[in-house]
Amino acid sequence: MKRLLLFVLVLSILLLLLFINTVRQPSLQPAPKKTTQVVINMEEAAQRLSSLLQFPSISTQMDDTAFSAQTQHMQQHWPTVYDTALLQTFNQHSQLLTWEGTDASLEPLLLLAHLDVVPAQQQSWQQPPFSGTIVDGEIWGRGALDDKGSATAILEAIAALIEKGFRPRRTVMVAFGHDEEIGGTKGAAVISQYLKAQMISPWMTLDEGGFVLSNAPLPVSAPVALVGIAEKGYLSVRITATAESGHASMPPRETAVFSLANALNAIEASPFKASLDGPANQLFDWLTAEMPWPEKLLFANRWLFSPLIIAILEKSPGGNAMLRTTQAPTLLNAGIKDNVLPETASAVINLRLHPRDSGQQALEHLRKVIDNEAVTVEPLETLDDSSTATSPTDHPAFKMLAQSIRNSFPDAWVAPYLMVAASDSRHYTSLTNRVYRFLPFRLDNDELKRLHGRDERISLRVYQEAIQFYANLIILSSDTQEH
Repeated sequence: MKRLLLFVLVLSILLLLLFINTVRQPSLQPAPKKTTQVVINMEEAAQRLSSLLQFPSISTQMDDTAFSAQTQHMQQHWPTVYDTALLQTFNQHSQLLTWEGTDASLEPLLLLAHLDVVPAQQQSWQQPPFSGTIVDGEIWGRGALDDKGSATAILEAIAALIEKGFRPRRTVMVAFGHDEEIGGTKGAAVISQYLKAQMISPWMTLDEGGFVLSNAPLPVSAPVALVGIAEKGYLSVRITATAESGHASMPPRETAVFSLANALNAIEASPFKASLDGPANQLFDWLTAEMPWPEKLLFANRWLFSPLIIAILEKSPGGNAMLRTTQAPTLLNAGIKDNVLPETASAVINLRLHPRDSGQQALEHLRKVIDNEAVTVEPLETLDDSSTATSPTDHPAFKMLAQSIRNSFPDAWVAPYLMVAASDSRHYTSLTNRVYRFLPFRLDNDELKRLHGRDERISLRVYQEAIQFYANLIILSSDTQEH
């Protein structure tokens, strides 16, 4: 009887503790405020974006003629911006615009976007990918979402503010890279090196990243504005199995192909550790108070329910990528003839490294789980194998960004997250630790598939919201005087 009473007492205390933790969960969301709306002629703005989408600035092809014509076109179509701001070019095609503020003591706001695009298979599109077609309130073309739409929204916002007579108190800098899709080494990296040499440390850097997702796979009913506070590292490794060659009619017990297959099976069976630490934990810090019951109870008490939460999240590709280093076989190679045993069989595994895992730790993990001297694991030459540092969410710069998002998207909740893709922003992390990744486009999961995919396009409504967001961000950053 005493044991039963003790059990009931302990259970009651636990339930009370869980309830108190849940009801006391504070909301981190700033209240939306009315902001100044700049006047935008959307018909003309749409035509300007349409015209920029017609340049096939494909970074893997690097057609100098197309890129040079694109730069000249931008200066001609946004003359207010290019006549007011100082323009510097790097490696011919990357641009740095500086709109001087009135208070030189304030660190500048640095906005990033890139002008290059990935290839597009024209025959599979409903509208030609480099036509810039405007139909049914949407602007079609490769780069509309990634990332020319962001670049032109920034230019439209600055042009509208200049025409309104606004001059920022905090200097605004805009960096347009031309090779982000192939690593940014000749664009963003060079601009960053220049800024470092000039001892310019941005107050905040904002690049492409998360969107305002209307149906995010998260336990909230409202749209979620995801702000990347870190990027995963990128590492590809080659797994190579070796064995004696010979006639396929007399195979040994262990062939190169079977050894490789066993290695891949071992890798699949031993995923990297999953955890709610880092950006994932901050994501739920910002969202838990906005969740309904019983989800709020679960996420407010992650100290107890983290194994259950992890089990739920890792069932989806997006949730799984948030929790751990992912590993995906992407290339296979073996054999020269159907009746000849290959001496080697290889596979390339693409890893996206969680901030807790270094490239060297990932290699050691793979070698340990394979545990076969006939199989080697070596890294390919890559852009970078490390994740970025995690940017703070308690700094005035992030609070200003969150306020700007809530002002522009009052129906959405702001949430920091771990960005699984790479962007130009990683090249600027040596200048400041306040590097954030948010693209002010309101999209759903189906629309996200158009990035690097078929039928990329942006609606006029979404584009107008983005322009207003950048204008309000610039105004609010000038009102925020903290260093």
